[in-house]
Amino acid sequence: MRIVIPSTEIKDPEIDRDRPARIFGSAASYIIFDSDDLSYFSIRNNYYDRNNDDVISELERIGVDVIITERICVNCFSKLRNTDIEIYGDSKSITLKECLQKFILGGLFIMQNSDNIRMHKQSRVVHKNAYYVV
Repeated sequence: MRIVIPSTEIKDPEIDRDRPARIFGSAASYIIFDSDDLSYFSIRNNYYDRNNDDVISELERIGVDVIITERICVNCFSKLRNTDIEIYGDSKSITLKECLQKFILGGLFIMQNSDNIRMHKQSRVVHKNAYYVV
């Protein structure tokens, strides 16, 4: 199983120290953890200004099964619902490692619908007045 966590760092991941990014689409990079061989690697988010279509396609291409994030915009949420990728919510993890541990232990909730949507404003034009699932 391949699990993705958005990261605040661009460098090679240090799962014991690096923090998860709060919002899926505006992450600096994405950490992909492979539970089959316990390896991980990162891909840089070069797609931020393209409405995240390309990053979703890339995650599908590399065989991602799960995304763990605190927030995700409704646009990304809708697009991911049309894939086989499941989205789990986590708002309390301090490190990437803690986030993975919670997922493995079943301590995260699956985002199944967009009932819990709040307005989220950012200064970037791309995400101005975007709605986020929280």
